[in-house]
Parts: sequence; structure tokens; C-alpha cells
Amino acid sequence: MQTTTATAPTIDAADLTPGSVVSRGTLRSDHLADALLGEIDRLGLSHHLPADLAADAQMLAASASDAVVGELPSNDVETIADLFEFLNEAAPVGWCLESLEGDGCEFCWQPVTLTAQLQAAGSCWVGTAWSDLQNEAVVDLINRYDDYPDGLQNFETSDWVNLDEPYTADLLKRWENQRADIWALFEAYVEAIGATSTLEALEGETIEDPEDMAVAIVNRAMSWAALELLRELNPDR
Repeated sequence: MQTTTATAPTIDAADLTPGSVVSRGTLRSDHLADALLGEIDRLGLSHHLPADLAADAQMLAASASDAVVGELPSNDVETIADLFEFLNEAAPVGWCLESLEGDGCEFCWQPVTLTAQLQAAGSCWVGTAWSDLQNEAVVDLINRYDDYPDGLQNFETSDWVNLDEPYTADLLKRWENQRADIWALFEAYVEAIGATSTLEALEGETIEDPEDMAVAIVNRAMSWAALELLRELNPDR
């Protein structure tokens, strides 16, 4: 396999758009080489591409304009794999150049972690300059679902207690350690549903003592925060 260990800068996420297509409609290795070299050039990475890989890729791409594919170099599949590896190693954290689900002939850039998806959506919760919106409870939520952003969809039919923290002791610990942040989320939830009091916002919960109320507040706050993140990712949902 070609070596791709030459120093490569991290691609600026601002240069990538979710779903931006690098190649579509073909799996011909010469077409892919041409498209990938074009993307490498667009991102200003050409001078970081190892010389041997660049030579192999350029030789492979030379036949991309031919209507009928001729005899390709014996290492064509390996060359394409190395080009993908080069780009993905330079990709911003949480981004990946991959085939579009359901269409193996379309390769595009995608943010694959929750953090990267929120950044691409312009979320206020993952900005580089944290402000009044810094909230440790939301940080925990993002970290928990960072590798599985689609898991947030489960909050449309369930809640924090059933999905993530089923034990009362854990919920009370979160209340104790993150009370201000939980309360800020709960207040936003109360406002969002148009409730006029804490008890109205907790309608349907069994509240017999202060601990019951704390648990219910944590559950509503974290569940609402998860849905807020989901709405930021899917504003038209």
C-alpha cells in the first residue's frame, strides 16, 4: 500500500459543506482519481500529497476523459483507497468523505459526529466562543450522543429516564452537580410549552417529595435539550 504519512494540514471545516459531492455516478477508478485529485487541489492539499501517490493518481486519472475505459494500472484500486485515506486523515474532526447511503456511486463530505453536525448547522451549543449558553448538562448530552447522532430521534417517543439515566441516584447526582444548568434548561422548557408554573410543566409526574420533583425536573430538562439539538439538526422536521 502507498504510504500517506506525509504531513497534511487539517482541512478547515468552513471549506466543507454537508453533502457536498466530490464524485457521483461512477465507480471507474480513473474517474474517481480525477475527482479526488480535483478535491485535493481545491482544498490546497496538493503539495502535501506524497509524490509516489500523486504520480500514480495522475497516471490513473489520465484516461478519465476516455469514453471507454482502457487498461488501467494494476494498482488502481489501491491508489483510490490511498486517496480517500489521505483526504480523510486531513478531514476536520468528525467529518468523513464517504459514499452516500443508498448510492454507492456518490461520494460526499459528511459530518458524522454530533459535534460536527451541530457545528455545521451553526448551533450555539458548540461554538468556539462559549458564552451564556455554556451548559455542562448539554455538554454531557452531546458527548453521550457524539458517535450516534441519530439516537436523538428516540427522544421523539421517549425521554431521558428511559433512554439514558434510569436510576434515581444518577438523576439526583446530576441535579446536585448541575443544578443551575438543569434549571436553565427546565426554564427554557417551561417557556417553550407555555406553562405558567413548575407544577404545570410537570403535569403527569408523581410528585410526593422534593426528590421526586428534582428527578422530574432533570428528566424534562434533559429530554427537552435533546429535542432542541435534534431540531437544530433538522429545522424543518
